[in-house]
Amino acid sequence: MEHSREESDYNKVERWCRDQISSGRGILFDPVLFQTELKATSKDFNFPLESLQSFFRNKYVKHIKSNSHKVRDNMQTKYIKEYMLGKSIKDLAEETNFSPALLARRVVEEMTDLGKKGLSSAMKNPLEELGSINTIKEKYRESEERGRKSSSLTTKTTRLAREVNEAIASDPLCGPATDRERHFIGIEYEIVLERGLKNLGKFSLLRAYGSYMS
Repeated sequence: MEHSREESDYNKVERWCRDQISSGRGILFDPVLFQTELKATSKDFNFPLESLQSFFRNKYVKHIKSNSHKVRDNMQTKYIKEYMLGKSIKDLAEETNFSPALLARRVVEEMTDLGKKGLSSAMKNPLEELGSINTIKEKYRESEERGRKSSSLTTKTTRLAREVNEAIASDPLCGPATDRERHFIGIEYEIVLERGLKNLGKFSLLRAYGSYMS
């Protein structure tokens, strides 16, 4: 009987995560709102916050993987084109229900000649690494003119740098800060958690995981 109740509770949590992700709601684009909603849900479901965060992230990674090919296939025809016309990376991510940080990375990869190492550095410090217009491929530099006309910012940096910085800051799940947090908590615990979900008593494991981390 206890096992059946735990399975039912697990299904409620899974459904909540799935609904939040598939709907592309605001919590996916606002770190403060994300934490607020997860804390409230953790309390409502009597479910450890750390377990909920890890469970939500695993579901979100699957969502990103299943949609990555669409973003890649439409990078030139949609995302770069609309960015060139003045639409922000963050807005494009929200419209597509895709990670702002990952979309920003794809845009930078397309619009610059940075190598893998340079790309990683740009994602960690966009205002500095993307601050010069010379970093941007010549065919895309006209987007900087549109950016200046549509922005009230007078900071001496590029539109691309500001947009990437904004996109990363708005991403509660895939930005560099999240990567550091995951390493701090310990990737091995997420691996244990994911394996455990395949077994019976998975809800109990999630609770135990949360108790261990708290």
